[in-house]
Amino acid sequence: MPQIRFFNLGGGPAVIAGSVGFTEGGLVHAVRSMAPLSSRYDVTVACPNVPSLQDTIRDVSIDGVRVICPKPPLPVRGMPAGEMCVVERPLLTLLNWPSILAGYLAESKRLSRERVDVVISNGIVASYLAGLMQGPWCRIAVLHHLYLDRWSTGGASSPGGLLVRLERLLLRRLNADAVAVVNPFVASCLAAKGFPADRVWFVGNGVDTGRLNFTLRHDQDSLLFVGRLRAAKGVESLLEAFAIIHARRPRALLHIVGDGLLRHALESRATVLGIDGSVVFHGFVDEETKTRLLQSCSVYLSASRFEGFGLPVVEAMAAGAVPVVSDIPAHRYIFQDRPVGCLTASADEMAASVLELLQDEPRRTAMATAGRALVEDMWTWNRVAERYGMLIDRLLARRGTASKVPEPQ
Repeated sequence: MPQIRFFNLGGGPAVIAGSVGFTEGGLVHAVRSMAPLSSRYDVTVACPNVPSLQDTIRDVSIDGVRVICPKPPLPVRGMPAGEMCVVERPLLTLLNWPSILAGYLAESKRLSRERVDVVISNGIVASYLAGLMQGPWCRIAVLHHLYLDRWSTGGASSPGGLLVRLERLLLRRLNADAVAVVNPFVASCLAAKGFPADRVWFVGNGVDTGRLNFTLRHDQDSLLFVGRLRAAKGVESLLEAFAIIHARRPRALLHIVGDGLLRHALESRATVLGIDGSVVFHGFVDEETKTRLLQSCSVYLSASRFEGFGLPVVEAMAAGAVPVVSDIPAHRYIFQDRPVGCLTASADEMAASVLELLQDEPRRTAMATAGRALVEDMWTWNRVAERYGMLIDRLLARRGTASKVPEPQ
């Protein structure tokens, strides 16, 4: 059975309310996309730079996929699980760079002692570091977004900005046999940079429709957001929209699932807006609790300004919640021009769309039903796994003769 090692830089699983939970979306993609393939390949997801926290899990099996978090040779300081982010915490990420390198060097030595056939890496930094590891295995780089891609960022990134320049540098030095992308626009961006089309592979993102049962029985005044509490997620704008909703519907309740740097500031903002008694900051929750919240809320909210995909939006659609979200390219791509949700450009528009939906249950029900149908058509982990399986089998068949991706222009 071929051995697959999937590297995830951002964070590992954690014990949340006594159960195993995820702290960031990259790990969800790694585990869920590989789970349907666990009967064909021996898959291990490695998270080599997880801080030494009390709730950190070092070795666990999730849906047939082994997830390991080797203790880094050098401690990762000042960062909770899932916060390894150069955008939100550039200084701390830079200070922890020796720890990041040490973790990958340790994994490189471990790989040299094991018979690994394919190494997959989440994100441009992890893919670059994995490319430095010397070995006979096939290499797949997984890119969820690119800061130099104006589609992913909505034009928010400066063409001459530091992140864009760093990304171009890493792309020029990327050592990979194939690049897997979660949206086709990143593929187009890579093609423009000189990557041949036959080395760029669309895999997408998905949800487990068996785990997320569809229901139309929701608490009408229950709203939900799931995600990291970071500036790019636009949660402050979401709170402003909810303040307008709450003024019209005092029974409305907003659930915020996730944690991050801005939690204290957002809690303070909710108090200033006079809605602190109607906003519940759950922090990280286990998968069972998240599923229950998705199935109980009637509307899912996101004011995110930047997404490579937007997985929680699809999870909400699968469960029967109608998404009312910011009008950014990732959300438009998820909707596929179907009447499954509302795209909004401001807090006022978001509030107005939510109030209209809550006052028109037949319309909300029709949109929820159409959303579930779209998920089953396009956004399932089984479809993602099929694409990964085809790519892995193709690389293994060409093993020993396949050349590396040439340097982009």
